[in-house]
Amino acid sequence: MSGKLPGGWAPTREREVALLVSVRDAEEACAALAGGADIVDAKDPGTGALGALPAATLRAIRDALPAGTSCSVALGDAPSAAAIMEQLAALRPGEVAFAKLGFAGLRTESEVRSALARAGEAIRILAPCQLVAVAYADWESAGAPSPATVVSAAVAEGAAGILLDTALKGGKRLTDLVPAGAVAAFAAAASSAGLMVALAGSLGEAEFPAAMRAGADVIGVRGAACEGGRNGRVTEAKVAALRATLDSTAVTLPARPGANLRRPPRPPERPRDTPPRQGAPV
Repeated sequence: MSGKLPGGWAPTREREVALLVSVRDAEEACAALAGGADIVDAKDPGTGALGALPAATLRAIRDALPAGTSCSVALGDAPSAAAIMEQLAALRPGEVAFAKLGFAGLRTESEVRSALARAGEAIRILAPCQLVAVAYADWESAGAPSPATVVSAAVAEGAAGILLDTALKGGKRLTDLVPAGAVAAFAAAASSAGLMVALAGSLGEAEFPAAMRAGADVIGVRGAACEGGRNGRVTEAKVAALRATLDSTAVTLPARPGANLRRPPRPPERPRDTPPRQGAPV
């Protein structure tokens, strides 16, 4: 992968790890950004790892954020092209940098490639939005393809990145399910193939150093950013604490040839007494 990515990110020889915070509505989106999230990720945590939010909620989230904010959207697991287009219908080109796609219910690389191709066509309405393929650490329990299968399909179909997450949110962390060495090997293989690497799965401040050492370009959180856990509410204070931990964590990061990203400049903060503009272009 070369050149500039959506949302203002570009490859750099000096690795920095970005913080992605998943939000369910506009209020949470503003809290995530104020706390220091690099990517505001729109998803419904009540309907699984990749719960898809309705079009009206996506529109409200996008309108609440300043122009230039890097956003991602969860599409769900192997949805139809019609379902994706309906979900994204209220958004405009350039408003979303990445769309995350899962594959629970599929097994073969051929099936995963078909789902990626279908989604890739559907998200063209939001160009230059790019796909991030989602692999599950608990793939057997989730009835999903193996992470290696997802990586292979993602490379073949030209996806921008790969996210290793947990499908079943029952308290098990990514680090409980996969040994550190295996996560690092996964990240190295994906990065060497040109994919951006994101890690998630009930991660918190204590897991950040291991995720960074494993080679994450992006660390994704939800529960750690909430008061009351995953199904609670994202707060600025929780996100700020995660941001501080990420910024202060010193680890030896592997030099990798893949999509190592520099965090984009933060958009200017909107005065707190100024309401968001409806339909604000990006």
